[in-house]
Amino acid sequence: EILARVRGALEPEGVPAVRIEQYAAGAASPWRRYWATYDHTASLRRLTCPTLVVFAEDDLATSPRVHQAEITAAVAGNPLARIVTLSGLNHFLQPVITGAPSEYGDIETTLDPTAIAAVCDWIAAL
Repeated sequence: EILARVRGALEPEGVPAVRIEQYAAGAASPWRRYWATYDHTASLRRLTCPTLVVFAEDDLATSPRVHQAEITAAVAGNPLARIVTLSGLNHFLQPVITGAPSEYGDIETTLDPTAIAAVCDWIAAL
């Protein structure tokens, strides 16, 4: 079933069959099955302490376009929560061209200064 779903999603994108098999094997792993059903917002809903959520605009793994509304709703009851979206950064808060994971190894910056500044500004405002 997992292979069929992965194949249905990736074949139209032109992904080679060998890669589809690899993705399906990963998707079938116990960790992936756990991660797919885990409620990532449960802990956020319980927070009452200062909380900073940082999204990267070009993050393809945790896209703000996909996840920000749900995260915003989860922290809505916490007046000490702040959400920021940083432009031009990837999942690892590095400067990007496209945001594709294939770029990760070519980026020399470990952590973009705008990400550091966002955390420092948040701390200073507490």
